[in-house]
Amino acid sequence: MAETHSGGLGESVRRLAVTLVAVIRTRLELLSNEAGEGALHAWQIFVLALAAMVCFGMAALAFTALVVAVFWDSHPLSVSAAIGCVYLILGMVAVFAIRRKMHTRPRLFSISLAELAKDRAQLEPASEQTQR
Repeated sequence: MAETHSGGLGESVRRLAVTLVAVIRTRLELLSNEAGEGALHAWQIFVLALAAMVCFGMAALAFTALVVAVFWDSHPLSVSAAIGCVYLILGMVAVFAIRRKMHTRPRLFSISLAELAKDRAQLEPASEQTQR
């Protein structure tokens, strides 16, 4: 049977190529977005870890001052203890935030893999029908 459409085989191939390029572009954009999200997640963990380190460092300084203050007279002991406890609590909060962030990390490229699986599923029935 001859092709009755005005574009013929060449037009069909051109449309197929345009569609293929659009699909590839969409998948690459999706991969790019997921890579960006992964980098942002890693950056957030780094910032929280840095905050925890600073807070634990401040707690160490405060407790060092506490040891020195033990040998002084009136209230430096209670003030140093309070400051040390505040920094210690802040450091613990940062550590728990890091742990929560690490456990909720999304699987890298999971959306792209799901979309590629959908593409494959859509193409498989078409190839099975042409084999019959």
